[in-house]
Amino acid sequence: MAAPMPSDGARRTPPGPRSEAVQDRRKGGLLRRVLWRCFHHRGSLDEGLSDLRSTLGFTRDLHDHRDPTEVTVATPTRNHARVVMYVPDMDGQADSGEIVWTDIRRTRESPVEQRAVLVVGRYHHRILALLISSNPQHGDEDNWLAIGSGPWDPSGNECWVRLDKVVDIPESQIQRKGAVMPERRFERIGTRLRRDYSWN
Repeated sequence: MAAPMPSDGARRTPPGPRSEAVQDRRKGGLLRRVLWRCFHHRGSLDEGLSDLRSTLGFTRDLHDHRDPTEVTVATPTRNHARVVMYVPDMDGQADSGEIVWTDIRRTRESPVEQRAVLVVGRYHHRILALLISSNPQHGDEDNWLAIGSGPWDPSGNECWVRLDKVVDIPESQIQRKGAVMPERRFERIGTRLRRDYSWN
C-alpha cells in the first residue's frame, strides 16, 4: 500500500544519515548549553542541580514578581564571580551576550526608568546584568567601559557599560527585542570582569 502523500502534494524524502547527524549535533549543542548554564558558576553541586531543575521547568520561582515600588538592587560584581561566556540564544532563555530592557528604580521616591542592560549570567529564573548608559561623563570613570553605539540606544549615541555593579532581575521583568552585543565587544567586557572582578 502506497504511503500517504504530504498535504502539499509533494512526496518527502526520508532524512538521510547526513541530516540525522546534523540533528544529533544540534541536540548535543542544546544539552551542552543547558548544562553550562546550570554548572558554570562557583557553587555547590546541589545549587547546580537546582538550577538544572529550574531550567527544565521542574520548579517554579515564587519570587519573580516584584513590588512596583521596589528599589532595584545592584550588588558588587565581585560577589557574583563566575564563568563569563558569550552564549546569546534568541530561541531560548535570555543569556550572556543578549541586551534586554527592564524597569530600574533607584529609590522608592524616584520614577521608574526603562533601561537597557547586558546579560552576563543567570540563575534559576533570574538575570544578572550590567547597566548601559549614554551619559558621556562615564567616559572618565574607570568602572565604566565604552561599548560604542548599537541597538541598546536607538538614538545612536555612544554608550558605556558599568562593570563594578551587577543588577539582579527576575526574568519575568525583562523585555527582549532580539538585540545582542557583538562578540568582540562582549569579550572586551569579559576580559575586564576576569581581570578586575575575579570572574573566570
